[in-house]
Amino acid sequence: MQYCTIFVKSMKPLLERLRKHNVPLLGNTPIVLQDGRQFVLVQDPDGNFIELIGKE
Repeated sequence: MQYCTIFVKSMKPLLERLRKHNVPLLGNTPIVLQDGRQFVLVQDPDGNFIELIGKE
C-alpha cells in the first residue's frame, strides 16, 4: 500500500488532533475542494500517504 483515502464527517476535530500530536500536514493542505469539502494529506510512520477528505 502506498496511500489510503479516508472520508471523515468533520475535519475540524481531526485537524485539532493532528496538530496536538505534531503530525505535519503535507503540501499546501488543508485545501478546499470544488464541492466544499476539505482535503488534507499526511504521512504515517511507515511512509504511507493518508488522504483525509471531509466537511469542515
